Amino acid sequence: MNEKIVQNNRTLTDWLESGSSEPATLLVEIDLPERRILIQPAPPGVARMLSATIVTEPTTEDSEEKQEYIAHSLTDITGTPPRWLNSSRTFIVKANTHQAQEILDMQGIKAVHLNRTINTPAHA
Repeated sequence: MNEKIVQNNRTLTDWLESGSSEPATLLVEIDLPERRILIQPAPPGVARMLSATIVTEPTTEDSEEKQEYIAHSLTDITGTPPRWLNSSRTFIVKANTHQAQEILDMQGIKAVHLNRTINTPAHA
């Protein structure tokens, strides 16, 4: 199994093995430095609270170039520009199983997830 497929993700593995030409929505995490959160005691006078500060790694030229390169590569593979989610540093793409395998083989990809579909009950 490919190390970029999250462990125990049988749904994605089964879909890839099916060879389906039907596209699915994939979440493609790129491999960038981890973000950090700094938790400190609140300033004096604030009752028993903690202060959380998001400490992100400075955006480097290398990170921006990597993001642009992967976006371009995903567009070449799928024929459609991916959507970027900055908060999770993840691209959203629609791909069939052949395209998904090409994505899994790319350098700079941390993990690939099959997007979940939430079924809602029909209203009567």
